[in-house]
Amino acid sequence: MRICIMLGFVLLIYKNVFAQNYTLQDSISDRQACITHNSITDGQPGTPQKPQISGTAAGQKGSIFQYQTAIGYTPSQKGFLRSSLFSAVVPTLDVGEGAIDFEKSMSVSWLQRWVYEHDGTPTISTSLTFQFPYDEPNAKTDAVLTFIIAKNLGKGVGYFNAYGETTQGLTTDSLEWGIIGGYKFFLPNSKELFLDVLYQSGNALTFEMSLEVDLAKGWSLGPGINFTWNVEENNTVYGGGLLLLYQFQ
Repeated sequence: MRICIMLGFVLLIYKNVFAQNYTLQDSISDRQACITHNSITDGQPGTPQKPQISGTAAGQKGSIFQYQTAIGYTPSQKGFLRSSLFSAVVPTLDVGEGAIDFEKSMSVSWLQRWVYEHDGTPTISTSLTFQFPYDEPNAKTDAVLTFIIAKNLGKGVGYFNAYGETTQGLTTDSLEWGIIGGYKFFLPNSKELFLDVLYQSGNALTFEMSLEVDLAKGWSLGPGINFTWNVEENNTVYGGGLLLLYQFQ
């Protein structure tokens, strides 16, 4: 029985990763992509052999303002790596009251789409991110592993993410986790509206609303707002941000 399950799993991965219908894959990527300021990971690779670069500016009431630059790349036109997205985030710029500083860490990520949606099966992907500190005594490398499902539902797209994150080095002793559920509504004039809810261990709920605007010649713009409620402390925090992405043509 176990052998049959393993063989079935291997055949499923082969069919979806190595023997892909590239036309269908690209249409799924375009429909299920999430290019805006929110917490959703869409599970989609980038345009093959065309880099993408994005900048995100965000902040919350009573906290510092942050700016991040990320670079992503899908390295192959076919096979396994056509369903991969490798990305890096350079050190985050923090702007506080009278102070400007860079966080002394950077992150690298590997996203892999194992199954693309077809024949009733949803898109299934994973994302693994490592956060590497530098020039910080006793700082440790942390990791985030995210499981991703995306599914065309009705006239939009539904998303589910579940993640685990280490906070004090690569050990499960300091593991935090969270789940995200969201939905994408298609609007006229190349716009999409996203609504999602994030639950984090520690009893915090975040409600997010964001907009994706697909501009001309590879540019996309994504403003978003969020509202976080800490259930245990019974306090709320408001925030927002803006993402700007350029996909090389």
